[in-house]
Amino acid sequence: MYKVGLTGNYYSGQFEVSKIFEDYEVKVFDANLLTKFLLNYSPTHIQKIKKYFGSDIYSMGLLNLSKFTDNIRFNELLDLIEFDLLKYYEKFRLKHKDELYTIFLYDFIFERKLESSIDFKISCHRPKSIRKNDMKYLTSLTDWHIKKILDNEMDELLKNSKSDYVIQNYNLNDDHESDIVIGLESQIKKVHKKIMSKKRIDTLNKYYPLQSNFY
Repeated sequence: MYKVGLTGNYYSGQFEVSKIFEDYEVKVFDANLLTKFLLNYSPTHIQKIKKYFGSDIYSMGLLNLSKFTDNIRFNELLDLIEFDLLKYYEKFRLKHKDELYTIFLYDFIFERKLESSIDFKISCHRPKSIRKNDMKYLTSLTDWHIKKILDNEMDELLKNSKSDYVIQNYNLNDDHESDIVIGLESQIKKVHKKIMSKKRIDTLNKYYPLQSNFY
């Protein structure tokens, strides 16, 4: 089974893209959602986090993310949960061992240097200017927090260059007002077919190495 990583920067639409992959019956492991659960609701991990950062790191029962204003401190936080996060993914893969590939949906694949353990990387690309407007109108974040988030993230073009496939999740005709991205589903279908084809060829080579050379 292939491990396929689906990533992107904040508000690039990775979750929406993952739902389209699910329409093709691809199993998606939402590591972003599990990360939020481990950080905010898992007693074991909350205890570890409080021991490392201090009990005041939580506010009104939730992790106070405003205290993580730099990447070093945020990575220290993820260090405390990453082992279990990956362990849960392996359990998920075992549950779906007959699938040709599963998707590991996680915003921080490259930041956490997990790419070496993943067969194919897919990056969702949405330009920073569009994402900035989305964050401004769709969240309660202040302009200062939005700028801080965008300034600290990995450059989106660098993520694209590290990826095997890039999903352009915005309208190329400058129609930024529409939420419906023209051609999004066709992009995803094309990537899905390429991965499926690659997996079938690899499987054929494994079991019938001589015969497969004729294809």
